[in-house]
Amino acid sequence: MRGFWDRVLLTTMFVRWYQTDRYGGAFTYTLPGLTPGLIYGVRLHFAETYWAAAGKREFNVAINGNSVLTNFDIFSSAGGADIAVVKDFTATANAAGQIVIAYNRKGERTRSEEIWLHQSPPPLHLPCR
Repeated sequence: MRGFWDRVLLTTMFVRWYQTDRYGGAFTYTLPGLTPGLIYGVRLHFAETYWAAAGKREFNVAINGNSVLTNFDIFSSAGGADIAVVKDFTATANAAGQIVIAYNRKGERTRSEEIWLHQSPPPLHLPCR
């Protein structure tokens, strides 16, 4: 595993997020307690740590019923295995104050490492040097 963490370090300073994941056929996250009608930023984190070739794991992701990733292949998107990739979206909290993120597999199991939620626009991140 050392090689994996070395490569993730090259793409993110937040290595601990990629030490756990959720994978399976289809699964949903319902994020409650939000302000109805408010727009939020949704940041999805991925890393392909199992397959070593493109096309082995493709899946779809929808946020509040709207497709945001279709036939998503982590390996292809990241440019290889063991490399972090982040996808940013916006979503409006529904009348119940929720954002629903649904993962649906195309073949091999879906996979997700981390979800960030923040009020839009996203916070400014400045490097500390």
